[in-house]
Amino acid sequence: MLSLQSDGQTLKIDINRSMTLSEFSKCEKQLKEHTDVETVLVSLSLNVGLDSTIIGLLLVIYEIFKSAKLLSVELSSPEQLHVLKMAQLDTLFELK
Repeated sequence: MLSLQSDGQTLKIDINRSMTLSEFSKCEKQLKEHTDVETVLVSLSLNVGLDSTIIGLLLVIYEIFKSAKLLSVELSSPEQLHVLKMAQLDTLFELK
Protein backbone atom coordinates (compact mmCIF):
# COMPACT_ATOMS: atom_id res chain seq x y z
CA MET A 1 0.00 0.00 0.00
CA LEU A 2 1.35 3.43 0.93
CA SER A 3 3.67 4.68 3.65
CA LEU A 4 4.46 8.33 4.35
CA GLN A 5 7.44 9.97 6.05
CA SER A 6 7.73 13.72 6.46
CA ASP A 7 10.27 16.01 8.08
CA GLY A 8 8.22 19.14 7.39
CA GLN A 9 10.16 20.00 4.21
CA THR A 10 10.20 16.67 2.35
CA LEU A 11 7.47 14.07 2.05
CA LYS A 12 8.57 10.55 1.11
CA ILE A 13 5.81 8.35 -0.27
CA ASP A 14 6.52 4.64 -0.69
CA ILE A 15 4.01 2.72 -2.77
CA ASN A 16 4.75 -0.96 -2.27
CA ARG A 17 1.71 -2.66 -3.82
CA SER A 18 -1.42 -1.96 -5.80
CA MET A 19 -4.51 -0.90 -3.86
CA THR A 20 -8.27 -1.02 -3.86
CA LEU A 21 -10.44 2.06 -4.37
CA SER A 22 -11.28 2.24 -0.64
CA GLU A 23 -7.56 2.17 0.19
CA PHE A 24 -7.07 4.86 -2.45
CA SER A 25 -9.55 7.15 -0.64
CA LYS A 26 -7.74 6.66 2.68
CA CYS A 27 -4.40 7.47 1.02
CA GLU A 28 -5.80 10.65 -0.48
CA LYS A 29 -6.92 11.82 2.98
CA GLN A 30 -3.46 11.06 4.43
CA LEU A 31 -1.74 13.00 1.65
CA LYS A 32 -3.83 16.10 2.24
CA GLU A 33 -2.40 16.31 5.78
CA HIS A 34 1.04 17.19 4.31
CA THR A 35 0.30 19.93 1.78
CA ASP A 36 2.94 22.34 3.12
CA VAL A 37 6.04 20.38 2.00
CA GLU A 38 8.47 21.65 -0.63
CA THR A 39 9.67 18.29 -1.96
CA VAL A 40 7.67 15.16 -2.73
CA LEU A 41 9.57 11.94 -3.43
CA VAL A 42 7.48 8.97 -4.57
CA SER A 43 9.02 5.51 -4.67
CA LEU A 44 7.36 2.70 -6.63
CA SER A 45 8.24 -0.83 -5.55
CA LEU A 46 9.04 -3.41 -8.21
CA ASN A 47 5.86 -5.38 -7.43
CA VAL A 48 3.57 -2.38 -7.99
CA GLY A 49 1.49 -2.89 -11.09
CA LEU A 50 0.84 0.41 -12.84
CA ASP A 51 -2.90 -0.02 -13.16
CA SER A 52 -5.44 2.78 -13.35
CA THR A 53 -5.58 3.07 -9.55
CA ILE A 54 -1.84 3.75 -9.23
CA ILE A 55 -1.88 6.14 -12.21
CA GLY A 56 -4.86 7.87 -10.57
CA LEU A 57 -2.98 8.08 -7.26
CA LEU A 58 -0.01 9.71 -8.99
CA LEU A 59 -2.37 12.24 -10.58
CA VAL A 60 -3.89 12.97 -7.16
CA ILE A 61 -0.39 13.39 -5.72
CA TYR A 62 0.36 15.87 -8.50
CA GLU A 63 -2.86 17.83 -7.90
CA ILE A 64 -2.27 18.03 -4.13
CA PHE A 65 1.42 18.95 -4.37
CA LYS A 66 1.72 20.79 -7.71
CA SER A 67 3.02 23.89 -5.94
CA ALA A 68 5.95 21.93 -4.44
CA LYS A 69 9.41 22.78 -5.74
CA LEU A 70 10.17 19.16 -6.67
CA LEU A 71 7.89 16.25 -7.55
CA SER A 72 9.88 13.11 -8.20
CA VAL A 73 9.03 9.44 -8.83
CA GLU A 74 11.69 6.78 -8.31
CA LEU A 75 11.01 3.75 -10.47
CA SER A 76 12.04 0.13 -10.00
CA SER A 77 11.90 -1.08 -13.59
CA PRO A 78 12.14 0.07 -17.21
CA GLU A 79 8.55 -1.12 -17.68
CA GLN A 80 7.33 1.37 -15.07
CA LEU A 81 9.19 4.15 -16.91
CA HIS A 82 7.58 3.14 -20.19
CA VAL A 83 4.05 3.08 -18.72
CA LEU A 84 4.46 6.45 -16.98
CA LYS A 85 5.79 8.02 -20.17
CA MET A 86 2.85 6.60 -22.13
CA ALA A 87 0.51 8.14 -19.53
CA GLN A 88 2.44 11.41 -20.01
CA LEU A 89 3.31 11.60 -16.31
CA ASP A 90 6.88 12.47 -17.27
CA THR A 91 5.55 15.99 -17.92
CA LEU A 92 4.33 16.26 -14.31
CA PHE A 93 7.05 14.44 -12.37
CA GLU A 94 10.79 14.05 -12.54
CA LEU A 95 11.20 10.33 -13.26
CA LYS A 96 14.26 8.48 -11.93
